[in-house]
Amino acid sequence: MKQDIKVKVIPARSIDVGYQNVKFSKGRKRDGDSVEIECGLFAAFAPTVSANQLLYAQGTQQADALLVGVNGNNYMVGNRAKSYTRNVQARLVDPKYCLSDPYYAMFLGALSYIAEDAGAGQEVIIDTLGVGLPLNTYAANHAALAEKLTGEHLIGPLGGPVLRRVTVRHVEVMVQPHGALLNYGSRPKNSLDGATLVVDVGGGTLDWFLLDEDREIAWTRSGAFPQAMLHISQTIAEQIEEGLSRDIAAMSVVDKAVRHRDPTFKIGPHVYEMQKFRTLVDSALDESVKAMLEKTGALTTVGRILFTGGGAVVYREYMERKYKQWKDAMEIDEEPVFANVRGFQVAAEQVAADRGVVQ
Repeated sequence: MKQDIKVKVIPARSIDVGYQNVKFSKGRKRDGDSVEIECGLFAAFAPTVSANQLLYAQGTQQADALLVGVNGNNYMVGNRAKSYTRNVQARLVDPKYCLSDPYYAMFLGALSYIAEDAGAGQEVIIDTLGVGLPLNTYAANHAALAEKLTGEHLIGPLGGPVLRRVTVRHVEVMVQPHGALLNYGSRPKNSLDGATLVVDVGGGTLDWFLLDEDREIAWTRSGAFPQAMLHISQTIAEQIEEGLSRDIAAMSVVDKAVRHRDPTFKIGPHVYEMQKFRTLVDSALDESVKAMLEKTGALTTVGRILFTGGGAVVYREYMERKYKQWKDAMEIDEEPVFANVRGFQVAAEQVAADRGVVQ
């Protein structure tokens, strides 16, 4: 007799695969007197792994890492995936990143974490999944990404057991900073009256999204620049030693120091003063911010500049120094690293409800 397999149906979830982190939503969870969208993340590493490199039985999830087969290769993804890298990797901003095999492998990892959090078994259905793209690649890639992520996804190693089968019925692809705007506006204490500029500081791109004084999206004044936090860290690393930007461990140290505004950082036995690189950092920041302001035009009616993304603090601090006239309008979103993926969740919930699927 064939055993019945219970299928877990999840109305709405969201995933944001970035260059530095993969974020995913776990739905709404009660936190004291309020109900909040809970999220998780893991580092955006997806090293290929051969059979003789595996340190545990194929198909298991020991050490909080997951082996997934994609297009003839096994990729290790998840919280411990970094330990399987060779510590040498060029991290390039690719306009087709969202259609690449490593992106899809990390997407599968996020699906697995979502299913695990929901207490799901082997068979899972997500009715509506919200995802995002930078503004500079959205037009070219959103249709192909939606098609790629819609349907059945098999999670497991090549030639090994299928650990989970996740079916996504509908994919909602949004521009990334729109997610942050939806997240901000979804909180009762916040208001979106007047013009708002969202500055979304990611690893690979700086995105900006302008809601004008009539609360209409100003598409021609919104955009993206293909250099952000990753570029800053790479610039510092290359100044220290040519080729150091390919060293994953060293880049992690530099990136952390930049984001936390640490006065010093240590690579091996050497201690470096961050002030030594201030001119380089400001130059990189200036290039991306000027590109943004050239596209937005005058910000006379903008009453709020909302910084979000993993590098929100760095960019806000810089713009406060360089553009003092807008200081009173600047604010940082709550938990900026999760702002976009929470907004994608809000959108996915609405679409799922419109489709007749409720939480």
